[in-house]
Amino acid sequence: MKASRGQDQAGGEGSTNIQAGRDIVYHGVTAAEARQIALDVYNANFLKLAGVAENVARDRAERITRDYLEKLQVENPQGLNSVQDPDMLNNIFVAQKAFAYSGEEDLEKVLVDLLVDRSGQVDRELKTFVLNEAIAVLPKLSIRQRKSIALWFFIRYTRYIGSLD
Repeated sequence: MKASRGQDQAGGEGSTNIQAGRDIVYHGVTAAEARQIALDVYNANFLKLAGVAENVARDRAERITRDYLEKLQVENPQGLNSVQDPDMLNNIFVAQKAFAYSGEEDLEKVLVDLLVDRSGQVDRELKTFVLNEAIAVLPKLSIRQRKSIALWFFIRYTRYIGSLD
């Protein structure tokens, strides 16, 4: 009796089946896939608005997503795989929602920076939790409060070492 060397494989909807006789190289998600995942999460969870408000909110969510992914690709291209982590997707959604409501330019910039930093965190460590909380709390602060915190941080954790001349 001859042994069968079948190569049959089956998987459920949305699964990826990989079979090879040697090495398999998986490169992770592309920037376009990461963008679509982030926008799908936003669309599935965001409160439905009407008319112009809906368009403004969607445009802002798309803008912060684009800016985040562009900066991530420049600073940490491997971080694109973080959009497969539910915790990271939640942080992206929180940032999208906050900027969609406020439209504040400085808020978007800081949220993008925080998201890029958070994308670099693989393990659930203290820094991961601090970044998660910063993303959640930052939109709840007024511009004046954010400036006060920045000034306090500058005074407390930096020092003047003189002119470079």
